[in-house]
This record gives sequence, structure tokens and C-alpha cells, in this order.
Amino acid sequence: MNAVNACGASSPSKLSIAVNLLCRESDNAMAQAVTAFPNPTTGKVTVNFNASVDARYMIRLVDLLGKQIYASDINAVTGLNVQEIDLSNVAKGIYLLNIQTEGGEAQTLRLVVE
Repeated sequence: MNAVNACGASSPSKLSIAVNLLCRESDNAMAQAVTAFPNPTTGKVTVNFNASVDARYMIRLVDLLGKQIYASDINAVTGLNVQEIDLSNVAKGIYLLNIQTEGGEAQTLRLVVE
């Protein structure tokens, strides 16, 4: 890259930039290691996630058209959190399970109901 002004042009220079896409802030409240089992399910499903700090979480289940099937707001504690959801009255199909912090970060899992 050269800088150019009224005095002329500079000699070429180079700048190296390293980007680490795997880096996360350690005080982030986002759920980590979210699992839902059994998947596929025929009734109750257990959702597990680890929270790095105490925070409010929203758990939502939507169909592929975006219609909300289930919603729950929970106060998660630091460490392992477990939430059981009864899907025995839900039609067979593929759904999206979304866990989101009050601050807005989210993780989404695909969940199959048989």
C-alpha cells in the first residue's frame, strides 16, 4: 500500500492482521454446549445448557414457518441448567429450538418430533 499526497508517494508498506474467529469473551452470558434429547422425540424433551453467568434466558420452539409452538423464560444459574419440555401434543415435524439471553445472543437447534 502506498500513501500519496502533494509531496509525492511513499514507498510500499505491508501490514499483517491476524483474526481469531474462535475467540469469545469469557464474561459472555450466552449458553454454551446446548443439547436437547431425545432427538427425535415423541413426547418430553430435555434441554441442557451451561451458562457462564447467572442470566435470564428465553427458550422458544418454532415450526419451519416461524409459528411459535412453545415459549418459556427462565432464570439460569451459572453452570448446568436443565429444562424439560412436553411436546406430546405437538404435531410431527421439524422444529427449531432457540435459546437466547436477555442481551440478545442466541443458539438454535433442530428438533424432530415423531
